Amino acid sequence: MGTVCVTTGSTTACAPLACAASDCSAPEHYEALDDGTGRPLPSGVGACLTTHACRVVPNDCADGDQCVVVGDGTTACVPTGTAAEGSACTATALCEAGTACLSTGPTSSDGTCYRLCRLGVATDCVVGTCTSVGWSTYGICT
Repeated sequence: MGTVCVTTGSTTACAPLACAASDCSAPEHYEALDDGTGRPLPSGVGACLTTHACRVVPNDCADGDQCVVVGDGTTACVPTGTAAEGSACTATALCEAGTACLSTGPTSSDGTCYRLCRLGVATDCVVGTCTSVGWSTYGICT
């Protein structure tokens, strides 16, 4: 299918192009690509990026990156976006550090940026409580 060079924070690497998560194999995860200004490319255009375990709270990725939970519950460093908590989003990379884009509607384009938290750690959420969304260690503040 080809490759694409992806910049993550201060690192640029070439990765296989992908149309869906099923195109990637461990330790890779599917990441939707954007046009470099935060606007997503047409649906299905992404890359298989190598998963590197990281800590979500507090974030331990390099400057310009944030640690997020990817589909199967593992973690990976991805570029930090600018969409604030509670804002609409279409990809995790569009949300600011410490938040993640979770689908709130029938399609992946219906998302909201939620604050990430550690399950059982009440102080991670300034407002609300840490709610499980199916990951073993992390949740979202609701």
